[in-house]
Amino acid sequence: IRENVHLQTKAHVCCDTEIGRNSVVTYSSLVASGTVIPPSVQVSGVPGMTSPIQPADVKRKLCKVMSPYGYGIQFLALNTLINLVTNPILIAFQVDQYMEGSGFYISEISLPLLITIKCALLVGGVLLSLLLQIVILHMLGGVAEGVYHRRSRDFMHICLKDRIVSSAGLFLSGTIFWPTWLRWAGMKVGRNCEISSIFEVIPELITINDETFFADVIYLGGPRFSGDYVVMERIKLGQGTFLGNGAIIPPGSHLPSDILIGVSSVADDKKIYSGSSWFGNPLFELPRREVVAAGRSVTHNPSTIRYISRLFWELLRFTITIPPTGVLAAWYYFLISQKDVQDTTTFQYIMVPAATVASLFFLPLLVLVLKWFLIGRMGAGIHPLWSCWCSRWDFLYVIWGAWAQPVLGMFNGTQILNGILRLFGVSIGENVYLHGTKFSQITDPDLLHFEDDTTVSCHFQAHTFEDRILKKAPLYVRKRATVGGGTMLMYGADVGHDTVVREHSVVMKNEVIPPHCCFVGCPTREIGH
Repeated sequence: IRENVHLQTKAHVCCDTEIGRNSVVTYSSLVASGTVIPPSVQVSGVPGMTSPIQPADVKRKLCKVMSPYGYGIQFLALNTLINLVTNPILIAFQVDQYMEGSGFYISEISLPLLITIKCALLVGGVLLSLLLQIVILHMLGGVAEGVYHRRSRDFMHICLKDRIVSSAGLFLSGTIFWPTWLRWAGMKVGRNCEISSIFEVIPELITINDETFFADVIYLGGPRFSGDYVVMERIKLGQGTFLGNGAIIPPGSHLPSDILIGVSSVADDKKIYSGSSWFGNPLFELPRREVVAAGRSVTHNPSTIRYISRLFWELLRFTITIPPTGVLAAWYYFLISQKDVQDTTTFQYIMVPAATVASLFFLPLLVLVLKWFLIGRMGAGIHPLWSCWCSRWDFLYVIWGAWAQPVLGMFNGTQILNGILRLFGVSIGENVYLHGTKFSQITDPDLLHFEDDTTVSCHFQAHTFEDRILKKAPLYVRKRATVGGGTMLMYGADVGHDTVVREHSVVMKNEVIPPHCCFVGCPTREIGH
C-alpha cells in the first residue's frame, strides 16, 4: 500500500496486491489477489473496478494540529479515563466500598440478602454507566458539519463519541431502550424505530424518521477522509427505511421514505427514490422482492403481553455483569480458603490451575445449557419481531458474546473450537478449518453445515429480518469448498463441493453454487472453474 492511499469503511485488500499512491478503495470494495492498482485512481465494487478519482471539494478549517505522538498519547489517556469512569463493574465496586465504609453492612445481615444487594449494585452500575456515557457525550461538545484535521482535538472528540455509542450498544442495541438512549445522546429518532448495532456514529448529525428498521452492523454516516482532513456531514433517513446487515450509509446521505438497502450494500442517494429496493456493490435496483405478510400486532404495535415478554428479556441484559463477577469472586475466595490448607506445591501447581480452568469454562458451559433450554434445536422457519422466541434468541446471542466469546476466542482456528461448536449444534465434518474471530460467537448454530475438508472464513446470515419478520433456514458448505474472508452467506445458501467463493462476496438467500466453480461478487457471479 503506497503513500496517501485511503481505504474506506469495510474495504477489503487481499494478499499479493499493490495499490498505487493517492488511490482510494471505496466503501465495501474489494482489491482481489494479484491486482495492481495504478496511482491516483478510485476502486469500487466487488471485485473492484478502477475509475478516475472524483475531485474532493474540501475547504480546510484552521485549527491546532497535534503531533502524531501527542495526539496518540492524549487520545489514549482520555479514552482510558472514560472507560474507567463508565465501567459498570468499577462503579458497582466503588459504591460497595463506600457502603461498607459507612457501616451499611451490619454483622447480622444474612447471606441471601447480601448477595441480593451485591447483584443490585451490579445492575445499578450498568444503569449509571449508561447515564454517565450520555453526560460525557454532551461534555465533549457538539459536532457540526464541516472539515476537521485528523490530528485535531475536534476529531479526537469525534472518535471518542463513536466509541461511547458502541460501548452503550453492548447493553442496549436492538432493545426498546436504544432509541431513547440515542435521543438523549443527541440523535433525532422517530417513533416505532428498531435499531440494532450501529458504528461510526455521531448522534447529533443523524436524523432517523418513523418506523425505520436497522439490522445488525450498520455503518451510519462516518467520517470521509481526504488526505489529512476529515469531512463530517449530516445524514437523514426517511420514514420506513430498512437497512440490511452490514449496510453502509455514507456521510451526507439523504434517503427517501419506504426504501430497502440490502445486505453489505452501500447507499447512493443520487440513485435511490421513494418506495424502491436496492442491493449490491455496485448498487442496483431490485425489480421485486418477497414481502412477508403479517399483522402489525406482531411487527409494529404489540399487545400488552407481547410487550411485557420482550421487556422482560431485554431487562435481563442489565444483569449480564453478575455471573462473570460472581465467578471471579468465587475463584478468589476458593483460592484464599485453600492457601493455608494445601501445601505450597499442591496449591500453586494443582489448585490454582484447576480453579482457573474451571472458572474460565463455567460461563461458556452455562451458555451451552441455556442455548438448549431457551432455544433447543433450531430449524427453518419464521418468527415475528414481537414473538417470545425472538426475544429469547436475541438474549442468547447477547450472553454468548458477553460470557462465552472471550473464552472461546482463545481457540479460534483450532480443532478445539470445532469440537465446542458441535456441542452447540453446528454440523462440522472432519478436517474443517474455521478461520477468523467470528466463529467464537454464532447466532444460528444449528443452521450451519460444514462438510469435510472445507476452509471457511466468511460471515453467515442464516436469518434475516424482512418486514419485521425473522426468517431462517440452513446453509451448507460442501466438501473441499473454500469461502473467502468478508464473504456473506445468506440463509438457504448451498456452496457446492470443490468450489471457491472469493473474498467479500455475497451468496444470496437460497442460492445454489454449483461444484467445481469459482464465484465472486456482490451478488456472486461465476468467473471460472
